[in-house]
Amino acid sequence: MGVPSGSFSDARSGQLAVAFAGTFYSSGNLDFTSTSQRIALKCTISNGGTVLWTGSITNSSPSAYAQVTYTGGTTLDIAITELSHNAGVGYVSATNLQIAAQLFKNTGP
Repeated sequence: MGVPSGSFSDARSGQLAVAFAGTFYSSGNLDFTSTSQRIALKCTISNGGTVLWTGSITNSSPSAYAQVTYTGGTTLDIAITELSHNAGVGYVSATNLQIAAQLFKNTGP
């Protein structure tokens, strides 16, 4: 499964807002009421080997939002990876996977 990943880097510091989203589909049950057909994807924001935030998007929760304090000049890795899936007798898929990041500048003293 091809999943998006990338990095974020900026000279300015502030609050980094990151949104993760996807469209989930099951061949046997479009609303995923059957537990035999499900998929879960792990969403992470890390700084080198240090994980700053982790969450997931699933068939029942197809989006996630994170906000982390960003120090200017650092590079953060942002990624979606497969956590688990179970297709039962059909198949499951996650399409249109998206990651969006926006930096809000610090307005304090």
